[in-house]
Amino acid sequence: MTQHTRTLDMIPLWLQISDDGSSATLSLEKGENGILLHEDNRGDFEAVLGEFSLPSFLLFDMPSEARAAAAAINALKTDSFGSESPVAGRTLNGEGLLMVFGEGSLDIDGEKLQVTDHRTQTGYQLPVYLSWELQACECDSALLHQAADRIDLAFVLCKKIEETANPAVVRSLQSLLQKLPGASVGLPLLEMSDLQEDIELYEEIDSVQLQAALIRYADKLDCSDPIDALARHLLETFPGQFRQKLHADEPMI
Repeated sequence: MTQHTRTLDMIPLWLQISDDGSSATLSLEKGENGILLHEDNRGDFEAVLGEFSLPSFLLFDMPSEARAAAAAINALKTDSFGSESPVAGRTLNGEGLLMVFGEGSLDIDGEKLQVTDHRTQTGYQLPVYLSWELQACECDSALLHQAADRIDLAFVLCKKIEETANPAVVRSLQSLLQKLPGASVGLPLLEMSDLQEDIELYEEIDSVQLQAALIRYADKLDCSDPIDALARHLLETFPGQFRQKLHADEPMI
């Protein structure tokens, strides 16, 4: 199937109804029996949705920011929020999403629900719609798209980590990120401690320029031998899942 570029971001709203039909909740996650609300079916659940307090939505760069905001709202318990607890979740791209409930009841034919965007604005954000504002085919298309359409998100997260101003945290994070499935594995990893064993570093050296010099040097290294060694290691470790490629100039064995 041809992969088309996503032209909008969608906040999926799922209706969770108990097996006996005695209770219902509005959720940001599908769960086991979630019904995705869209323009074509929201009228079927008008009576159920009318029982909910009026929701609004807040967008953040990271899910942890949404959870922190939810904890702050619960701690403050101001009158501007309803009695229902806020619900933290994630967008389709892995950003932070928070649903809060205010005074008044939900009216599917009333004014458009409020969506407040607290994400770092870099110019790459797409228009955001609630799923029940879109037709079913548009929702299906958004759900089928691969994540990471927000190409600036990695840059934004790096800038947030940089704000810690702690090089030790950055190096530890690099090591931990390599353990995540799909992450790049550095061959080799250069650390400042390696350099300090043999050369003296002066404080006036700009850290950004020094890091750039390390990256340029690492990019020029020939890693073909280590990669060959890695391939042999994988063949030995996973004999049933890996096999060596045969090239046109190699005889069949």
